Amino acid sequence: MVLNLLKISYKLKYLLGILLIVVGVLSCKKDEPKEVEVPTSTGFKIENLLKNWSTSIIIPSYEEYKTDVNELQIATSQFKNSPSGL
Repeated sequence: MVLNLLKISYKLKYLLGILLIVVGVLSCKKDEPKEVEVPTSTGFKIENLLKNWSTSIIIPSYEEYKTDVNELQIATSQFKNSPSGL
């Protein structure tokens, strides 16, 4: 009697496990991509934004980078000429 209940219990656990896996797989479906409407005339001009970025961010950062590279080259040549002098 107890042996039969254990067999049923194992079968029930097996079926329950398979059922949970199937439900899990079926519940994981991809969402449909939503279409977003982009207004065509917002009054925003990308040219002005790019000009602002170039004059206030890109060019000054490039100039600072160029200065730092020149300083590094000078320090490298000084170290190369007299490595024990530092």
